[in-house]
Amino acid sequence: MSEPARLPHAFPFRFIPRDDGGGVLQFSSSADDAVSRGGPVPSWVVLEAMTQAAGLLAASGQGSGGVLVQVARFRSPRPIWPGDSLELTGILVKRMGSLFQVRVTARLGGRLAARGLFTLRETP
Repeated sequence: MSEPARLPHAFPFRFIPRDDGGGVLQFSSSADDAVSRGGPVPSWVVLEAMTQAAGLLAASGQGSGGVLVQVARFRSPRPIWPGDSLELTGILVKRMGSLFQVRVTARLGGRLAARGLFTLRETP
């Protein structure tokens, strides 16, 4: 596993710490994270982790990531708590020139935790 060089984010805003080049990424939140503050992980953090995963999964093997253009149909039906580890998977839905859409699903213990359709613009 290596640090995902295609992400422009740095600690503490990088939510995908490692990229093994495969189709599954992990997002884990700990009780020490500043964003949890003792309660559930805010939905915007899960959304950002899924956005980072979309860029990595869509660009795997191509050497470039993307910047977020749009999020559609984002749902997070259950709370994510510090200590939970989400398994993030993505499917490239379509490419439109420099734009691409990725459907990302986050699962917790095999159960749906969040999902969304992410449109990104490829970065050079």
